Amino acid sequence: MNRAENVKAFVVHQRQYRETSSIVEFFTEHGLLSAVCRGVYGSGKAAGRLRGTLQPFGELSLSWFGRGELKTVRQVETISTAPNLSYSVLYSGLYLNELLLRLAPSSEHENGLYLLYKNTLQDLAALASDSVDINSSVEAILRRFEIQLLEDLGFAIDFQREWGEHTSINEELHYSFDSGHGFTRCCAEAAGNRLRSIPGWVIMRIREADFSDARVRRYAKQVVREALAPHLGDRPLRTRELYS
Repeated sequence: MNRAENVKAFVVHQRQYRETSSIVEFFTEHGLLSAVCRGVYGSGKAAGRLRGTLQPFGELSLSWFGRGELKTVRQVETISTAPNLSYSVLYSGLYLNELLLRLAPSSEHENGLYLLYKNTLQDLAALASDSVDINSSVEAILRRFEIQLLEDLGFAIDFQREWGEHTSINEELHYSFDSGHGFTRCCAEAAGNRLRSIPGWVIMRIREADFSDARVRRYAKQVVREALAPHLGDRPLRTRELYS
């Protein structure tokens, strides 16, 4: 594609390029897009407006042209302004952006990830900053996003059956998990795996996206990290380090 008009997009990363430009990584309704935005850094009003437009979490309308991997932005306009995110929610949004930057495909086809990302941002923005259980709410939103992200990328976790079997997960049994084999049955005292002895009822709760129990949230976080690890490689996520 050499040219596109009015493509919906979000900014997931940007860095200064030469004196007055930026290289921006957009997550569009067609996948990731790298593009040069000219006139971002300057003293004029136009540069100030452009910097204000190229903010994370606000939905944009993007027009661009170019033949190579690095496109050139012709026009960018705001569809919806970025929500005012509180501290923990802000880092969660940045975490979503880093996951997309590392894992989302560059594509010229419609993809469900865009709507997933947009809806997840809306869920995060809807959380009240003074909520007593905001952290547990954020965790639940992130786990749903991660699980669906893995599925959309073709690496779905099977929360329904034991690996290599047609046997359904039993809520009264215990299971171990690894990214290559999924869930395998073990005893409650099993050792030798980082994710050993996960109660079956917990797996069933994760499958149902029920994260109301702190134990379910804790196990779900471990399972998803294990599942994401092979696809993220050895380079750690910066947002995890910043948040910790």
